[in-house]
Amino acid sequence: MRTGGKILTGIITVALFCILFAVNVFAGEDVAIDATNFPDDIFRKYVSDNFDKNADGILQSNEADNVTEIKVSNKEIYSIKGVEYFVNLTTLYCYKNKLSSLDVRKRKTSNKT
Repeated sequence: MRTGGKILTGIITVALFCILFAVNVFAGEDVAIDATNFPDDIFRKYVSDNFDKNADGILQSNEADNVTEIKVSNKEIYSIKGVEYFVNLTTLYCYKNKLSSLDVRKRKTSNKT
């Protein structure tokens, strides 16, 4: 395996670890399946086709909560931003894409009282 492939595999492994053990900050949140939340056209279509069960363009929390596996390898995806909404994700196949980074930091939430 080339060095670049090993590095990307390492990044993905660390990212999955972070996703699995991060605080569940997205639980209960419904999000639009749009370019803001899922900027990559291919990944957005995958999410819509596979997880938007009522085809309303919204990823409801119960739809996202049921997802434990995402398989998007070899699809020419440049970003999987939005994967953070799948809080019960245990398996992510995303090799052989155009990913240059994978951000699994927690999103800041508002401090509304």
